[in-house]
Amino acid sequence: MMRNGLQRPVAEPHTALNPATMNDSVSPNNPTPRPRGMTTLLVLSFANACLSILGYFLFFISIPGLKAMLSNGSLEEMATSMYGGMEEDMVEQSIQLMEKYIAVSPWYYIAMALLFAVSLMGVVRMFKLNKMGFHFYTVSQILMLIANSICIYPIHVGRTLSSDLLLTLIFIAVYYISFKRIETKQ
Repeated sequence: MMRNGLQRPVAEPHTALNPATMNDSVSPNNPTPRPRGMTTLLVLSFANACLSILGYFLFFISIPGLKAMLSNGSLEEMATSMYGGMEEDMVEQSIQLMEKYIAVSPWYYIAMALLFAVSLMGVVRMFKLNKMGFHFYTVSQILMLIANSICIYPIHVGRTLSSDLLLTLIFIAVYYISFKRIETKQ
């Protein structure tokens, strides 16, 4: 439209928000879209990795304080106040569980945070359809299973190798199958 000799520019539709041009591919040069199932698992893996990095790091820096609380009895007081309306058995179980986790080497928690960081790098690369990310993710998950086999499963805290292994294999298999489907479409 012209007014006073000036033409008003026509707004171009924003392609990132236009449903007609949206697909699961992150690169305009890559015509192969990312399978939806893979996208869902990548989002779950991303959230798990971020929360795990934070959790393992915070637990690592909390270990000295938790050890002090355990030795002076304030950990028992805290557990009693948290589970005040529940059975006394619940308080005793939480204290025993905390003692087991505190007894694990602090380096385990740093190693796990670093392995989750590598896993996160792999997830981000896989989101960009970079197959090297699959290898980062897979190796870090295998190393986490080994670390847990050495440090966590022997102290019997409720986690088992079979449940962690099953979940890990499911995610790795879905990522592998997704990349194979992408390769066959190209």
